[in-house]
Amino acid sequence: KAAGYWRKAQARDGGFRAKLDDYGGLGEATTVANTAMGLAGLYITLDMAFADSASRCTQYLSNSAHRESIQQSLAWMEKYYDEYYKMLPTLDAQPDVGFNAAATILLTRYSGYREFRDKDVFLTEAENLVRAFDPSSGLFAGSLQLTSFALSFLNDGGAPIVVQRIVLGGSPDFRLSRDVVHMVRHLVTERKRPLNWRETDLEEDIAELLTVPLLYIHVADSFELDDAEWNKLRDYCFGGGTVVFNIAEDAEDT
Repeated sequence: KAAGYWRKAQARDGGFRAKLDDYGGLGEATTVANTAMGLAGLYITLDMAFADSASRCTQYLSNSAHRESIQQSLAWMEKYYDEYYKMLPTLDAQPDVGFNAAATILLTRYSGYREFRDKDVFLTEAENLVRAFDPSSGLFAGSLQLTSFALSFLNDGGAPIVVQRIVLGGSPDFRLSRDVVHMVRHLVTERKRPLNWRETDLEEDIAELLTVPLLYIHVADSFELDDAEWNKLRDYCFGGGTVVFNIAEDAEDT
């Protein structure tokens, strides 16, 4: 029912509003904060499909409608992230910086996507929060509640990225596998400190790849890497990084 709720709440453009269409939301604009929150909800219910003894859930949540909803919302974020005024032309108000930050940090935690429209989500939302800081009072927007949240957001979002993942071969749906999410969640529990992960690809600059110590490559199907890509992996290893390959059982000709 939770998975069905998030799919029903999604607007036709792939984004999310504050209300479902059936409850008066049809005339509302889809926004970054609501879409990030809705997309996180889609990911969280997908996580539940892989919980212990959740075979019936797996059959239900692994359907194409759920995967398509996630892909549509990711496309919305890639098209509109940080386009507040263009998306809200009729509203004479600033977006809620606290809600935007809360929604986007939740999304990055579950999706591994830390950039949309070539913008670093954490840095963008952190800059928006810092603008609300008042040095004279030591508070964010004069609010103890927002100050408490802002400090927590900066601590969690700025925590080290310990692993990055590349998916080779297969459909885009393979990026929805929950392997790295569970890995980092375990590390957070063991180390008792916030840690992050991210999706990446071999088009990323080697210097940026080397900022993260572990590169996890999920081989979903047959793939081909050119000499430049193999050399980048070699440079990553010689630069101190560790590469781990996970080859799917049904990956052919790998």
